Amino acid sequence: MTKSSKRKLWFIIIGFIVLMIPIGYFVKIGVAIDMHDKAMRNAIEINPSDTNVIKESIAQIDKAIWLYRHIYLFYASKAELLCQLKDYHAAITELDKIYRFQPDYAEGYDYQGFIYDKLGLTDSANNCYKKAIDAQETRISKYSSDKEKVKLAKISIAFDRWLLNGQEFGKNELIELRKFYPDDMAVTMFDSTLRTFDRAAYVNYIIE
Repeated sequence: MTKSSKRKLWFIIIGFIVLMIPIGYFVKIGVAIDMHDKAMRNAIEINPSDTNVIKESIAQIDKAIWLYRHIYLFYASKAELLCQLKDYHAAITELDKIYRFQPDYAEGYDYQGFIYDKLGLTDSANNCYKKAIDAQETRISKYSSDKEKVKLAKISIAFDRWLLNGQEFGKNELIELRKFYPDDMAVTMFDSTLRTFDRAAYVNYIIE
């Protein structure tokens, strides 16, 4: 083989490798997502009361995280399953991992707050609800042109302030929401929730 032929072959090989790297990257993400989704279906929909299935689902999610560790939903799902096993401290640790690359994940702070409430750690719970409010306010600034995201963020902020300050404060938040969204179904549902809401009962409903 001549030097010219070797050079051409080398460039072909390099080009193939460069082409395959992104393809392999996206395939890996797809496999991780499928693995996570199957694990959650087994644990939540098919066998929600089987401890062994839940543990196996956690192991599968760990494999998904090993394949691709930057999808925050993997950690949130693992935390949910750990709560089903009543391993609350491990669940908190998993949620903490999210904020390294998704610092405005308000729902994670709320879920951590519910876990702390479940453990009777009210101050830690309230700190999480405050972080959730900050994250939602960041979301409002970031997506100011998206009316639906802004609306949902405002409802979430009202809910967290109600958790922090009690039912009367929640009523005032609801009045403000009605001014901006008088006929909105989400605001109506929030109103319905407020009428029967009890913080402890809600936490026990969310966190088993």
